[in-house]
Amino acid sequence: MSSSLKTISIGRPTPLGATLTSQGANFALFSAHATNVELLLFKPKSRLPFKTLKLSPTKNRTGNIWHILVPNIAPYTRYAYRVDGPKTVGNRFDHKKILLDPYAKAFDNQFYQREQACYADDNLLTSLRGIILPKQKFSWADDHLPKIPLAQTVIYELHVRGFTKDESSGCRFPGTFAGLTEKLAYLKDLGVTSLELMPINAFDDDLPWQNSRGEELINYWGYSPLSYFALQPSYFSQQKNTNLNEFKTLVKEAHRLNLEIILDVVYNHTTEANHTGPTLSWRGIDNQSYYSLSPADRNYNLDFTGCGNTLRTNYPPTSKMIVDSLEYLAQEFHVDGFRFDLGAIFYYENERFVDQPAIIKLINESPILRNLKLIAEPWDATGLVLQGRFGGDNWLEWNGAFRDRLRKLINFNQEEKDFAAHLAGKAPEFTFYHKDPRLSVNFITAHDGFTLRDLVSYNQPHNWDNGFHNTDGQQDNSSFNYGAEGETSDQNIQVLRQEKAQAMLTYLLLAPGVPMVLMGDEMWRTQNGNNNAFSQDNQTSWLNWHEIEQNRGWWEKCRNLIRQRSQEEP
Repeated sequence: MSSSLKTISIGRPTPLGATLTSQGANFALFSAHATNVELLLFKPKSRLPFKTLKLSPTKNRTGNIWHILVPNIAPYTRYAYRVDGPKTVGNRFDHKKILLDPYAKAFDNQFYQREQACYADDNLLTSLRGIILPKQKFSWADDHLPKIPLAQTVIYELHVRGFTKDESSGCRFPGTFAGLTEKLAYLKDLGVTSLELMPINAFDDDLPWQNSRGEELINYWGYSPLSYFALQPSYFSQQKNTNLNEFKTLVKEAHRLNLEIILDVVYNHTTEANHTGPTLSWRGIDNQSYYSLSPADRNYNLDFTGCGNTLRTNYPPTSKMIVDSLEYLAQEFHVDGFRFDLGAIFYYENERFVDQPAIIKLINESPILRNLKLIAEPWDATGLVLQGRFGGDNWLEWNGAFRDRLRKLINFNQEEKDFAAHLAGKAPEFTFYHKDPRLSVNFITAHDGFTLRDLVSYNQPHNWDNGFHNTDGQQDNSSFNYGAEGETSDQNIQVLRQEKAQAMLTYLLLAPGVPMVLMGDEMWRTQNGNNNAFSQDNQTSWLNWHEIEQNRGWWEKCRNLIRQRSQEEP
């Protein structure tokens, strides 16, 4: 054994993840059911490890935490694990698989191939690796959270890449955090107060299908988590994976302009999908701790998300991972809040519904999280809807009923009575459960569905480019084309469509609660009838900034309405 290996010590069980100290790098990994853990260390451009260390189950384990301290580790060294354990029902240990640390703050995907992690073969040469980050210098100066009052808050939902990727944006670094930073002045002028960023946590965009033209599709939206700590590498303009200061600069500049940054987070499922999916991280580390499994056959996942698996959010180690990652994002990046995708998953423990979820309690009790803007999408993919009773009196909720009733009112003259209740500050689902209707996040459109323009231009979805023969996406949208399906040269129809859309936007910005507008609706953006553009990393989803001038009258109406709402006194 070399002299360097002799100085390796057992390390500490906290904090989880890889942490540089004055003594070296401390590694700590949770696994309650593993019997064998190996740590692999890689140089940045190497496919093969330069060191493999086997952790002793008697010396390098405290409770369910495996740990080791390795001296003389250079910053930006890559690392990963092999984990083995019993092949009993509920476990998915596979010593052939290289596993990403769930607590990795950054990772290297230069060799990554998803399909190799699905096969029985060893995937060492095509695996993901965590990156050991040093403490990066960054001056926050006098940065502080704007804390916009709810009565003045106007949320703008946007996609970091799609907002500036088109060449019409004129950005120096299109499609990145830096590109978005270049456009903050536009958003400030528009009058919105809070930017809700679609997932920026690292996600898997390696999808296994093509569209009808043979074009490769990707996971453009980002709802396929690879990590709850690392940020999406492709959203950095330079030093991808490691230049966290680029996102910090975005947040700092937003705060200087009194704009909030809210992150859309996905704690309901991961990219590992169902039992046929890849073994990348959680599944191979401790499947039955991280995932809800079918009580009928624990070889299979419960799927309340429509994505193949369901995160076991109320099991203590998983709850801890969720809260740790939220607190990390809040402290490290000074974000102003979170929007929880398919938040109803928080109300399950495996297949059992729980009235008072442990994960909600932990978030509400966190001194770091409890005063941020917490927004739930209060449903899941099975039809469970918890509208008006999610999280307590400090949680806002996306209000799907508002969306549906407003669409029916304007497009079909229906739901007048129920929608009148929203305008009167008596949103039915909220008042029924005695929750303040001002905690309702009202919206007409969101990333998942038609744009506002398409809502008054199409009777049905046109999702042919998605690869599913137009069978995907929401089929009942309460949309109406007003006489022609899609684009038309009939000026009477064009005028009528904008009148209907303006009526919806006016009601949205008048109603009690917090309004949310979709990226590009103020530009009269179309997706050509695609209401499920999750895979469209192209002009279908990217903003065309020339639309502002082409639709100047519409843009000015939207801007005036938004500014009037956000500048009202609370």
